[in-house]
Amino acid sequence: FLGNPNPKAKAKVDAQREKADAAVQQLEVLVRKLNLNPPELAVLRDLLSDKSTIRSEVDRTNGSRAFSYYSQVNQIAIETAIGLKTYVKNSELASDLSIAFLYAQYKERLGQLRGKINGTLAKQELNAATRNELNFYVQQIDLIGRRLLAQLTGDNLANYQQAMQSDISLNVDKITDKLLGTNSPDFNTLPKSSVWFSSATQQIGLVKKLLDEQWRKTIQQGDEINSDIDNEILSSLIFFFVMCAAIVMLNWHLVSTLKYEIDILSQSLRRI
Repeated sequence: FLGNPNPKAKAKVDAQREKADAAVQQLEVLVRKLNLNPPELAVLRDLLSDKSTIRSEVDRTNGSRAFSYYSQVNQIAIETAIGLKTYVKNSELASDLSIAFLYAQYKERLGQLRGKINGTLAKQELNAATRNELNFYVQQIDLIGRRLLAQLTGDNLANYQQAMQSDISLNVDKITDKLLGTNSPDFNTLPKSSVWFSSATQQIGLVKKLLDEQWRKTIQQGDEINSDIDNEILSSLIFFFVMCAAIVMLNWHLVSTLKYEIDILSQSLRRI
């Protein structure tokens, strides 16, 4: 929408907003009904108080704060859901939820890395602040990956390792390492931002597939549990988390539509 404002794109954004609002409403119903009070909820509520302002800026095709804002909302929403997981008493179900949340965090960090490297390649510039931010994302991705390796077993572990050792993932890692491996990267030896974006998106797709499968297993496991309170929290958590994915997708949509505009602008600047 930001890169090419038109009624069709605006309608998609509005639909995503409705889903995001539904997620927040479902969360509020959950915490009131079950008398829950995860500490992350206060932070999320504070962030969401700026929602109308950010949306108004986006409606005026001003997305300067949108990327950072939605990234924060995504992260706190995930952490809020993780906090709610502590109310699930069944150990096996709690473990399944923990793995699902790790995959969600993994996907979120990959999305942040994708967007930041996309802008860096488009501008062909890597300053100290951006390098530090990228290194932070890489460290977080590595940490989450280690946690997944420690918790996954059997076919789940094999599927994760297969995704991370695929040509797609290895190519993304190679580009990232090449960009951050020197203080003065040679952008002539690095791919165009559009090529990077496509490769990184494919890797995120692999993680999304693992996340979707983990949610399927978690739902199936929940159906087999007889504890009413566990099932009630589980069903509400899953609905809330699925709705949170809408917020993530909105952030991805903003990055996708703007990347072409960034490329064109960068090329124009280099010709001046």
